[in-house]
Amino acid sequence: MTTLGDRILDVSLPKIGEKSLFTKDLEDALRNNTVDFVVHSLKDLPTTLPDGLAVGAVFEREDPRDALVLREDVKGNSLGDLPDG
Repeated sequence: MTTLGDRILDVSLPKIGEKSLFTKDLEDALRNNTVDFVVHSLKDLPTTLPDGLAVGAVFEREDPRDALVLREDVKGNSLGDLPDG
């Protein structure tokens, strides 16, 4: 399932001005019984949920650091070791 925020790719999100870009479609699907539950990033949820909806669970966070995945032929131990480009 995609949300309005996923579908609008040609305008920067702050310029759209909508606060529920990534949640409204999910909320509507829950209310319409199109889906039984949704999994979403907590950072995108509003501080006050609409009536009839609740956060059912918050999982323990995994390691939040980003990972760099490279082909085997690209060697190095740091970003500085990577070839230009």
